[in-house]
Amino acid sequence: MNILVIGSGGREHTLCWKLSKSPLLKKLYCLPGNGGTSTLAENIQCSPLDLGKVLSFAKENLIDLCIVGPEAPLAAGLSDVLRRGGIAVWGPSAKAAVLESSKGFAKKIMTKAGIPTAQYSFFERKEEAEKGLKEMRFSYPLVVKADSLAAGKGVVICESEESALEALNFVFNTLKSKGVVIEEFLEGKEVSYIVALHKNCVVPLASSHDYKRLEDNDRGPNTGGMGSVSPTPRLSSKAEEKINQRIVYPLLSTLAAEGIDYSGFLYLGLMINKDDDPYVLEFNVRLGDPETQAILPRFKGDLVEFLTAMLKNEGESFKDNRYWSEEKAVCVALASSGYPFSPKKGQVISGLEDINSEREDVLIFHGGTVWDDKEKVYKVSGGRVLYAVGVGREIQLAREKAYKACDSIEFEGKIFRRDIGLE
Repeated sequence: MNILVIGSGGREHTLCWKLSKSPLLKKLYCLPGNGGTSTLAENIQCSPLDLGKVLSFAKENLIDLCIVGPEAPLAAGLSDVLRRGGIAVWGPSAKAAVLESSKGFAKKIMTKAGIPTAQYSFFERKEEAEKGLKEMRFSYPLVVKADSLAAGKGVVICESEESALEALNFVFNTLKSKGVVIEEFLEGKEVSYIVALHKNCVVPLASSHDYKRLEDNDRGPNTGGMGSVSPTPRLSSKAEEKINQRIVYPLLSTLAAEGIDYSGFLYLGLMINKDDDPYVLEFNVRLGDPETQAILPRFKGDLVEFLTAMLKNEGESFKDNRYWSEEKAVCVALASSGYPFSPKKGQVISGLEDINSEREDVLIFHGGTVWDDKEKVYKVSGGRVLYAVGVGREIQLAREKAYKACDSIEFEGKIFRRDIGLE
């Protein structure tokens, strides 16, 4: 099969790595890709938001399956354009992608479906939101969320009215969001729960959790994610059962009633309280990044075979636990100074050659990197630069492997958290 992966981050490098292991794969492309994907696939220099060009490329290169990684092309309707052009796609329609691209829409769907979530209010204008703050029926801390896509940086936890007003200014003036959700702060443990969906076929992937704050001990600004662990020790079998009964199936029924068919990965950002009850914090209409980097190394199946079976509505057999390793995986993101606001770029990356690329228990996935063919070096091109993944029998062993790799890699302005995997 000829397969096209859309995206340029660590998630897409991880997808290319796993897809490249399949005997069903004939040719692999990544659009636009990064320094890491270039070793596994042919990088195609084209914007994923240039929908017509992507379709033309897919047709000209006889693409059998396109896997859309990031949220922006999904929200722009890339999956719809490709499907209309006769290309098989793994990724939801623009109509379904509104679950992620509008926090307000997601809240309305949850209300209709009776899905447990935080109490909230939605405002379209900054002035309305500022007035609404004074009339809130829940106390501080509270959470301010940009309605529109914000690359994982549109959520601010506010401890006071002053910080909430600052957050509203950030959401409307800096992010240029079309609205804002203000909701109660939920206490508990955060969990990432990702399922593969196609029509009535629902196949959960391995559980995970990520670390959204920039600094140790969950301090600093929110980011796209500074690390992840799979499986998560935060999720019991009792809670997982509740997730499917109270969230996944009610959501599918409500989407169907709204005339929305879902085909692709669905990410549930959840808070699990002390009674093992799950509450939805957010929906993402794609794989998590950096959760993918910890999940896929534990998947023992053939990813091409799995996604092909899902598109035929024959994916039920992949629910078997035998497809998942009992080993644990810990992923640590290496970012560039200035991230998540103005990351430094252009630095030379060294030390990658010291990490054995043949090993399956220590993996390096690229995010914001580019290969400089003239100087024959990798250079920093984005905020989250690399992801070091350790795999081991226990989380502690996986942590040691991941952090040993982190310490081997060097670039000016390297920053990373030291507490990933510590509970």
